[in-house]
Amino acid sequence: MNKKLVRGVLRLMIALQFTLVLSGCWERNELNEIAFVLGIGIDKAEKGYTVSMQVVIPSAISSQTNGGGGGSGVPVVVYKFTVPTFYDALRKLNLDSSRSSYLGHIRVLVIGEELARTGVGEILDVFKKKSGTPDGFLRYGCQRYNRQQCLECPYTYG
Repeated sequence: MNKKLVRGVLRLMIALQFTLVLSGCWERNELNEIAFVLGIGIDKAEKGYTVSMQVVIPSAISSQTNGGGGGSGVPVVVYKFTVPTFYDALRKLNLDSSRSSYLGHIRVLVIGEELARTGVGEILDVFKKKSGTPDGFLRYGCQRYNRQQCLECPYTYG
């Protein structure tokens, strides 16, 4: 009987150890490790695309909520890249900002006139395949201004 009790306790301890090890947060993402992309502007370049990405500055938002700032709109920074493919722009953002890009909060996609005339199928395909990207964001064509100027306009997202 004593052997059965020891075996039972050992099995219970092993089972508890497995639950402790296997219940960890393997793919956790801290908020300060994520670049929340609110807007993307894209147009044709000589070789590939010129992409501008509007990313939230989290520290500026936290100072606004603590009473530090009285600005209107969301504090953002605009990154600009010239890349061979649109998917490379997402990778370049990860490298330049030391944060992983997250498109789940994207509100607007500004497409330059030249790219709109040649077709946007490849661009929209990336949005379909990227997990966490919403379907209901706005898509605009931009004629007179370049994409970066459109993304730098102050706008209150709501």
